[in-house]
Amino acid sequence: MSAASFKNRFPLRWTTTTTLFFVLLVAFSIFSSSHAQSTSNHNVEDGKGEGLVALVLNEDPMVVVEYEVLTPENTADLTDEAVVAAGGVLDVTLSYEGEGYVALGTSPDLKMAGSEVVIGMFPGIPEKYSISGYDTSGIVRMPDQQQTLLEASVSQEDGMTVMRFRKLLSEEGELELTVGGGIQNNFIWAVGHGNSLGYHAVRSTFSAALEASGEASGEASGPAPEVVVGSTVVPYKGSWAFHGTMATIAWGLFAPLAIASSLCRTIIPNKGGGALWLKIHIFLNVMCVVMTMVVFFTALSTTGKSGSGHFNGTHQKVGLSIVVLSIFQVLGGFFRPHPPHPPSSSAADHDHEKAAKTGDEETVDAEKLEEVDVDQQMEEEAAAAAAAAEAAAASKKSSARVAFEIGHRVMAGVLLGLALYNIDEGLRLYALRYSNVEDYRMVYWIMVGCLFGMIAVTSIYSNFVI
Repeated sequence: MSAASFKNRFPLRWTTTTTLFFVLLVAFSIFSSSHAQSTSNHNVEDGKGEGLVALVLNEDPMVVVEYEVLTPENTADLTDEAVVAAGGVLDVTLSYEGEGYVALGTSPDLKMAGSEVVIGMFPGIPEKYSISGYDTSGIVRMPDQQQTLLEASVSQEDGMTVMRFRKLLSEEGELELTVGGGIQNNFIWAVGHGNSLGYHAVRSTFSAALEASGEASGEASGPAPEVVVGSTVVPYKGSWAFHGTMATIAWGLFAPLAIASSLCRTIIPNKGGGALWLKIHIFLNVMCVVMTMVVFFTALSTTGKSGSGHFNGTHQKVGLSIVVLSIFQVLGGFFRPHPPHPPSSSAADHDHEKAAKTGDEETVDAEKLEEVDVDQQMEEEAAAAAAAAEAAAASKKSSARVAFEIGHRVMAGVLLGLALYNIDEGLRLYALRYSNVEDYRMVYWIMVGCLFGMIAVTSIYSNFVI
């Protein structure tokens, strides 16, 4: 290449290379800036205002909360006396990709019990509630004088539910929101399957250090406020699955089979010198109670670890009743009044031999028998009648035994009915807790129906056909 040719082509090459370099530099700068902004804080993005924080709480379904601390110093329209006295408000927008109730509130320890929440149920308006437990009976609307929310509304459009409100930062008798100093405030939230209170579709927690609008982004304020988002996975699934499985085996299998062993006793052979059906009956009942105690203490432990209140809901109260009644039922069976003993086999054999001997004598000497003294014959017949009456009296059940049998059977029916209902209720709660993905109630009732059908057919056959 000649010197003239090099001089003519160099400016073009230099210009192209320089342009390409600057384009790559600009693209890299834009990407780095965007990446740094998105990762500087977990799930936190800058909002429309300087202090507005947008936080993705859940992705499927999408739940997003936007909040901003407004104070009289940084917001001109906050002139209300109550707002000034409270030091400002927390401005909140909670958006849910679905149609159902939405709730957001503060909690001392990230648990429902002891929390104070704002609940929006379309087409009503958001209101404040205090929560003392996990059941709906523990969610109580605060008195009218405490309903101090500002600009509160809830709307539903195009499958989205949006709740907006402003809450005073400090109110007498309520949990206070702390602003500044990097102190974490604990929040809980939930969204429902429908527009009435019930078990939530999704719920979780988050903790955030609140900064007044205009301060969080200032140069002197340091890094952005820290936000810690809790998991939306409902915990203790394995424990509750074990709880339900053991309860189903105990009361959906062992208890019905124990009852069946009594109803069908006539077709169960006796071995080892005793009633085999009774041994089966006792074994299955004891196993049922042992498994019931395991079920009970599993629920007690799991409920305690989750921070829920004990025996607040109907399912829990019925479960406690089953535990208490089943213990008394088994103890009553062990200490039952025993039935009267049948006449001894030796006496029966003696009577049989006597009858046989008398028959032989009649065969050998019929004429002699005709000469038997009539008075002696009448005495023997009277003695036989008295012996028969004594045997009948001895075989008659005592009043205590009759009362026990009636009470034992009635209690068995009550316990079985309560248990079958409570298992169904437990399976419903399990399905709700885990978003209706695992509802086994249909399978449960098919299994119970088939088992009870077989027991009924066998009982009818053993008592009326054989």
